[in-house]
Amino acid sequence: MNNLLFIVSVVSLINCKPPDSIETKLHTSEDLFEPAVALRCDKEGDGWWNAIRRGTPSHKGIDYKCENEEPIRAWGSGVVINKGNNPGGYGNWVATKQTLKGREIRMFYGHLGKIKNDSEFDKDDIIAYCGRSGNVSAGVETHVHLEVGAPGKQVNPVPVLESVGIKVSKGDCDRL
Repeated sequence: MNNLLFIVSVVSLINCKPPDSIETKLHTSEDLFEPAVALRCDKEGDGWWNAIRRGTPSHKGIDYKCENEEPIRAWGSGVVINKGNNPGGYGNWVATKQTLKGREIRMFYGHLGKIKNDSEFDKDDIIAYCGRSGNVSAGVETHVHLEVGAPGKQVNPVPVLESVGIKVSKGDCDRL
């Protein structure tokens, strides 16, 4: 423990700022690399399930923030069901079937940049890249639109994601 405190102190001195705390917590790799998404919240609205779109609560997915061209990784192993482009709506999109903690879940991703050509993937494989395709207007943060469930039978993705260990945060949105 003394060696650890010494290292923290030396690093703090090099960075010219005191450590936040002398207490330490040991983390497993799962603690440090938990999958998580933060929802979009900008002047055009928010990315929550059933958010207001064109005057009615009709958003059948969630929008989670990402940087342009950031890799979108699979949360489970699976297959690509379909992919395409809808310039006036979802833009570049991919529909997948993934197995997460023993559950088979259909996931639809929209507003993507480039989509990988693979038909099968493993957990953590890149399936696409974040983009601004489709009807993402200038005032909207770069994000991925995510739906869970079959077309026309979407369910709120938040409880589904959280049930398999993917944390969903409201990010910096105080409205939620």
